[in-house]
Amino acid sequence: MPLHADQIPLSREAGAALRLGVEIGVITDAIVAAANTVAGLRSAISGAAVHADQKQILQRIDDAIDYLVDSSELTDAGILSLTTTEQLVDLTQAADSARAGLLE
Repeated sequence: MPLHADQIPLSREAGAALRLGVEIGVITDAIVAAANTVAGLRSAISGAAVHADQKQILQRIDDAIDYLVDSSELTDAGILSLTTTEQLVDLTQAADSARAGLLE
C-alpha cells in the first residue's frame, strides 16, 4: 500500500535511523539476513552492545521500527527475503531521498 504524502517524511526519518544503526555497527548484513521476523530484528538490534552515549540511538532505531511496522513498510513477510542492510533501508523512503542527494 502506498504511503500517504504526510507519511513520507516520517518514513525518511525512520530510514535515516536505520542507516545510522548501520553506520555505528548495530545493524549488520548478518543481523538482517538472520532475522525471520520483525521481533527477531528488533531483538538483535536492541541486544547490541553500545557505548552509553549511543543508547539513545538504539531507542531511535526501535521507534523507527515501530513506525515502519505501523505504516506496513516493514512486515514479518517482507523481512524474510532481506539479506542486506541496504535492502532494509530500501523499504523506506530514505532510499529514494538519499539517491536524490537529499539525506546524506
